[in-house]
Amino acid sequence: VNDVTAPFGHDVRPSARPYAQRKQLWTHDAKLKGLSLYLAVVQKNLNADLIFLVNASGDTIAASNWDQEGSPIGTNYADRDWYLANKEGRPSFQYAMGRATPVPGLYFASPVMQSGRYVGSVVVKVDLPKLSFLITQTDAYLTDEYGVIILAQDKSIEMQALPDAAVFSLSEQARQARSARTNFTKRDP
Repeated sequence: VNDVTAPFGHDVRPSARPYAQRKQLWTHDAKLKGLSLYLAVVQKNLNADLIFLVNASGDTIAASNWDQEGSPIGTNYADRDWYLANKEGRPSFQYAMGRATPVPGLYFASPVMQSGRYVGSVVVKVDLPKLSFLITQTDAYLTDEYGVIILAQDKSIEMQALPDAAVFSLSEQARQARSARTNFTKRDP
C-alpha cells in the first residue's frame, strides 16, 4: 500500500482526467493492478464485499473488484465522512449508499500515513443486505448516526428517519451524497 500511494504523495489533488480515462489508466497500471489482486484475496479472507484504496485526494486507485462492473476505481470519495476523519489520521466508519453501485453499506476506513502525513485510506465495505440476519425481531431496526433507519425486519420503514433525526439538519447535497435521496419520511415512535 505504501509503495502504491507514495507516487501520488500527500498533497495530490483530485485527478483532472475524465472519469473513464482515469479508471482505464489506474485499472491497467501494473503496480495498482497487483495491489488490486492482493485486495481481492484479502476481501475473500475477511468475507467483505469490497476493499479499495483511495489516494490523499480521495480518488480510488485500486479495488478488490478491479475487473468487474461496479468497480470504484476512478471514483472520488473526498466528501465522505470516513475520508474526512482519515485525513485527520483517525480510523472511521460510515453508513452510505454505494457510489459505484446502488448498494448501501457500512464502510470501515483506516488512514494510510507516511512520515506522519496522510496519503490515502484503505476502505472495507460490507453490503447492508448481507447483515439482515442481525435484525430478526419484528419491531427491531438499525439507524445510522443521523437517525435514518438503514436496516429493519419491516423493509417498509427502511430509509425513514426518527422524528428528531439529525439528517433533517443536513443540506440537501449532503443527504443526497450520503443516502442517494434528499427526502425522508419521519418514523412515528
